[in-house]
Amino acid sequence: MPLGTRIMGPAIPEEPGKTLIVLASGLGDTLMFTPALRLLRETWPRTRLVALTVRETEREALEHHRDLDEVRFAPLLRLGVAEVVRQILALRREKFDLVLLPCPGNRMHYNLLAWLSGAPHRAGFRYLQQSRLNLDFLNTQLLAHRDDVHNAEHNLALVELLTGRLRTKMGPGHPPLALPTTPADRDAAEKYLEARDGATEGWIGLHISSSRIKQMHRKCWPVERFASLVKHLEKKYPGLRYFIFCGYDDAEDSRRLAALLEGRARVLENLSVRVIAEVMRRCRAVVTNDSGLLHVAVAMKVPTVALFGPTNPGRSGPWGGRAVVVRQPMSCSPCFYHTSSDLACPANLDFACIRKLPVEWVVDAVETILRVDTPPPRG
Repeated sequence: MPLGTRIMGPAIPEEPGKTLIVLASGLGDTLMFTPALRLLRETWPRTRLVALTVRETEREALEHHRDLDEVRFAPLLRLGVAEVVRQILALRREKFDLVLLPCPGNRMHYNLLAWLSGAPHRAGFRYLQQSRLNLDFLNTQLLAHRDDVHNAEHNLALVELLTGRLRTKMGPGHPPLALPTTPADRDAAEKYLEARDGATEGWIGLHISSSRIKQMHRKCWPVERFASLVKHLEKKYPGLRYFIFCGYDDAEDSRRLAALLEGRARVLENLSVRVIAEVMRRCRAVVTNDSGLLHVAVAMKVPTVALFGPTNPGRSGPWGGRAVVVRQPMSCSPCFYHTSSDLACPANLDFACIRKLPVEWVVDAVETILRVDTPPPRG
């Protein structure tokens, strides 16, 4: 089924007064909606665009986005039933004209939320797995999802079909991901680096984990292989320093890597996502699993090496930018699809696709990135 195939509903005949965008799938997925957000604002300059986030990290990433009129935070995943009902009733009173459910969002809860909001237009996707089970028929506009198309491209196609406006420039990176930071974020990053090393450039950033929701940490390269990567690079690039970006789910693994490297890498903890973005901007390269910080690095235009195993780089890989994807050509990989199920290895190989990804391949990718010896981007 080709991308752009409409399953249900026409384009919206006139610019809506108020649009609610439900961003509930994580930091990376939120950033992969920002290209479509740019197109949406260009096409509908007068509509009030409200983003609803369910995690503080996503709220912070969008807080200063010029294309949004308002960013809300409601931790619906942690609230009791009574409070969720109260939140939904409050949404109904606001009388939104359109609710957008970006890709990926193959969950019953998202479709129910859109329907219960009372909005006359509710737009999302028909996924290849579990779509009807997850009540996609509650929406009024549906676009066919394809497993070989990038999430950002899906979101752009949905906006094009809703608005009737096509992009003038196509392809990965058009429009780019956006994570707006502030002068205060930039100052905080500078002070953080100066306090720890006295140097604000010449770093390699490492992000070694991912969210543990739906067992997503199983898609990550082993800590021991990250340690081997650093030891290989030290021999050829003795002047480089290393940061380990530590999230709320991966403190234990980050400290284990630092211990394996005997103090030669610093763990960055307790930083906001925008300060992390500014620290990344000062890195010569970032090496990361398929995670939200992969898309932060791309949004900040940092050279990036992205490691993939069971997930599909064609769907959630780098959207443009200076990026190299490293993965093993195994017949069973990728195997993960947009469903509500946990990540599992259907070939019973214990995720060998990522677990046994050769260190030498990643070293080669980092060296390829470093050969383009340009200073980190600014501004």
